[in-house]
Amino acid sequence: MLALRDVDVATAEGLFDQADELSAPVDRSDRAMALSVKGEPHEAIKLLSDPVTAHERELRAGLLLETGDLESASRELEGVAASEVTAEIVRLRAILAMLNGDRVAALRFASSAVERGRGAFAPLMTRGAIRFFCALTPGAAPQFGGRLQPVHPGLLAEDATVRRNLDLALADFDRLIEGDRPETSEVETWRLGSLLLHPDLADEADFTCRQLLRRDPVDPIVVMWCWSFGRLQRLGKTRKSLGDAVRQGKGSETHLIAWATLSAGASRPERGLSIIKQHQDRYPKSRALLDSWRIRFGDETIEPSTPYERAMRKAVAGDYGSLVERLRESSVPPAEVAVGADFLASRSAWTEVVSLRPVMLSVATPRVLRLAAAAALQVEDAAGCLEVIAAAEGALNGLPPEFRGLRIRAFQMLGQYQPLIDDLRAIRGEPGSDPKIGGLLLDVYYKIGALADFADEARRSMAAGELDPHQTLNVAHVMRGHDQELASQALQKAVEAGVGAEALQNAFVLAIELGQHKIQKEIVETSGRSLESQAVRSFQTVEELLGYLEERNEAYRTDFERWLRGEVPAAVAMLGDLKGFARLFLADPAERENLLRERFPMLLLSGGRRKAPLPQVEECPVLRLDLSALLLAAKLDMLDAVEQAFVIETPVSLSEALADLDDKFVGLDPEVASRSRKALAPAGPLRVVDAFEPDWVSLDGEEETGGLDPQALRRVSEAAFSEGHLDPDQLAKLQALIAQGAGEVWGTDMTLRESPPVTVSRRCFWRLASSGMLEQLSRSTEIYIQRSEFAALVRGLHEAEADARIKATIGDLRRRVTNRLMTGKWTGVQIAPSHEHAPARRISVV
Repeated sequence: MLALRDVDVATAEGLFDQADELSAPVDRSDRAMALSVKGEPHEAIKLLSDPVTAHERELRAGLLLETGDLESASRELEGVAASEVTAEIVRLRAILAMLNGDRVAALRFASSAVERGRGAFAPLMTRGAIRFFCALTPGAAPQFGGRLQPVHPGLLAEDATVRRNLDLALADFDRLIEGDRPETSEVETWRLGSLLLHPDLADEADFTCRQLLRRDPVDPIVVMWCWSFGRLQRLGKTRKSLGDAVRQGKGSETHLIAWATLSAGASRPERGLSIIKQHQDRYPKSRALLDSWRIRFGDETIEPSTPYERAMRKAVAGDYGSLVERLRESSVPPAEVAVGADFLASRSAWTEVVSLRPVMLSVATPRVLRLAAAAALQVEDAAGCLEVIAAAEGALNGLPPEFRGLRIRAFQMLGQYQPLIDDLRAIRGEPGSDPKIGGLLLDVYYKIGALADFADEARRSMAAGELDPHQTLNVAHVMRGHDQELASQALQKAVEAGVGAEALQNAFVLAIELGQHKIQKEIVETSGRSLESQAVRSFQTVEELLGYLEERNEAYRTDFERWLRGEVPAAVAMLGDLKGFARLFLADPAERENLLRERFPMLLLSGGRRKAPLPQVEECPVLRLDLSALLLAAKLDMLDAVEQAFVIETPVSLSEALADLDDKFVGLDPEVASRSRKALAPAGPLRVVDAFEPDWVSLDGEEETGGLDPQALRRVSEAAFSEGHLDPDQLAKLQALIAQGAGEVWGTDMTLRESPPVTVSRRCFWRLASSGMLEQLSRSTEIYIQRSEFAALVRGLHEAEADARIKATIGDLRRRVTNRLMTGKWTGVQIAPSHEHAPARRISVV
């Protein structure tokens, strides 16, 4: 028996012959075992055709199982009388049940075998193996006996019992490793496989891999396990160790296969093929096995023995059709589906992987389903990705966390913002969630124009310290026209955190726009550059500035004329003139002016080729509504009708584009507009002249005092107050117009006195008109304005009111777009950038 253990069959058979000469054999099990070891299991079964002893019956049943004759094995095991049932018979019944797919019965028999075997190796090993394979998908072929060959991670199931089965299997394997057993190295591969597949034991698996790989000689099965799961370190040393074992005659065919596999890697099958061909003759008894590996590495000189081998050989050469056809067969084992799909993915054959979706859904393990979902995204089939994820959620009793990122990407591609927001919010609410989620939410809110939600999330993310300086600066940029207080806070945080030299200029410009002088000073101090050098461009002379402006004007005029001729789209010609672009669609003809104050018609030539209109074949066809189409529909007051007639798709950049347009227009308080119209009326408070008299006093002042002269305004205000045209509250309101108005209260202990005539400019007029008391001041003091300034005021008020109407329209459109995208009534879609024209600027918060 010692000779058999060492696979020395000839010596064992000689010893059996000598024993038979001394006395007739009582039990033929030993000689049958020798036949089996020699590679003649069917001869061994024939020898035991009429088993006499319990041991012969056990061995015959085991050999029938080993050769795959499950029906005969079942008859053999069922025919054992109850009084003759041993622990080995129960163990074999457990294996038979497992091979027949009855996992529940297999576990029952295995546990009974362990109890009857009193801790014997074979029953405990069998139960551990059954528990291990109960953690895999039902279609996975079980292994019994010997070292555990690598199992594809795509076969790991996902249900409530997976972790428990692997935990129990590990407990059995740990019991077997305890003590000094000769079979310990065999058990170690089973334990390693259980650790590598266990979802919660990655650290222990890493430790065990390192520990086993340090041994000399290295176990090739351990190498293959570590390679399959990406845990193989020091690849060169391991490859050399395997090669030395083969070359020195100390290694098995498994060493050769492992050496070839590591040499081939993921993309050099010819290297693996060369190694096997060079050393195959060392293992003549394993020729069939090694030939199958040569086929796997693309050897065309050997005829494949199975359809799968034939398909894989073509696939290695780049022809994936046969492999896909093979994998789509209903009878294909799950392991082939998992391995084949992984192979196709490694070759970036994503279309072929997508075509396997039905069979991958039938395997329904987390890894296979995740690959199916990822493949759908690779071919931009976001709807297909969501279909796979929905199937996974049902098959896996809930959605594993690793699927969430795929679903988020799919929602982004489809423009389904509400479920995207729901997913991000749910993840953010979980303990230990990724701090980047806040930035992703900000990006979504910005894309759909949900500025109120953006502001709330920005405050939360900034308070939690989840945004980097760049993201915080973008918050300031987005909020500058919506919430200046929040924008200033974000800008301050970004500068304090250090936005980087490349972003300091943008931060400086933003600080100017927000009126944050302190932050401007901090930026100057941080950069070590002078205030003037922060400018985008500086000029040394007036002539240089005028020349630059003329150059820009000429370039703008050239682009604009190209649009007028229909050579380029308006969006390109007016890239630097967003107000002009909005006026093209929303302004009245008299107000439609470009940057050069030239009026232009509402031409709708796009500058691009248009396809012939398609006949309407659907009851409610899809309409892609870009910015120009949206503005045109708003001008024609037909958006409601468009929504009823079409399924609306919009570019994902639509909300951003509307925000950019909105920023270019200034709102106008209706009350201020009304007061200004009255002040500019023919019978209004202003006296229009061609030139001022020398003794008239100007009400204009410096920027520091609100653009008003404090002394002149006080004199005019107190004159009106003394005559009774102003009450104390109105007088105080006028004093508050002065930026430095604190101090002595106006109108204290006054006597009636006259005020000399005063003059106003446009800037001064707007300040006084907005206060609503220009009329009262004119009742005690004559107020003059030059005719050119008056004409400019009338024109400016008209433009301001027109711009305010356009801004109101854009605001309505922003709210509509946000609502429609949020509720899913409209869908945002990615639009490929034009190769002919430069894309517009886009801001990202992440």
